[in-house]
Amino acid sequence: DRVWGGELLRGPVKTPHRALQKCVRKYRRDFRCLTDLVRCMMVFESMWEVERAWRFIRSLSEVGFEAGSSEGATRQGSIFSSSTRLPRRVSAVQMEAVGVEGNGEAEWGGEGGSWEEEKIFRLVRVKNRFNEKSRHHDERVGYRDLTINLEVGWVYGEGELDFLPVKEWEAQMAERHIIEVQLHLRSIKEALGKEGHRTYEQWRNVLHK
Repeated sequence: DRVWGGELLRGPVKTPHRALQKCVRKYRRDFRCLTDLVRCMMVFESMWEVERAWRFIRSLSEVGFEAGSSEGATRQGSIFSSSTRLPRRVSAVQMEAVGVEGNGEAEWGGEGGSWEEEKIFRLVRVKNRFNEKSRHHDERVGYRDLTINLEVGWVYGEGELDFLPVKEWEAQMAERHIIEVQLHLRSIKEALGKEGHRTYEQWRNVLHK
């Protein structure tokens, strides 16, 4: 599938075994910190396309504030302080500086034309492994991507889920979940090959992550 100018690859739901392992190894048994049970990958040909997709996602997102917060609605930019107040459900998760310039506004010039949409995501965390100043950028590993955690809200319709804008979550008593979206460069993904994830698992186990 093609979404936002990139190839969309839907990942499998994280297995119970790996979810429990990560909860114990990384989050001191605090299951509220698991934010990648449901995830997908978007693959782009250039960094320009990666940044364009990021700006578009940012334009559709509130930034780590409860729905209806005027401060959250007006906060702009792409550098977020680690002291930013986060939603209660993810208070243990620290927001990272993403290191992409701009004010978060986006005009999508692809097949869908321009976008002026309501905020449909709550932006919870960004890990920018492309940015050398990020603590997630590790020269020893060489792996690079932009990982975005987004909170979504929905209600159950007739045989399907109806996703709601952030401002309606409270009034509609929406169910909520935090998902993970990974923005990748095709050149890096192809360099990883079929053995890339297996190598990553071995490295992760050595470091007990």
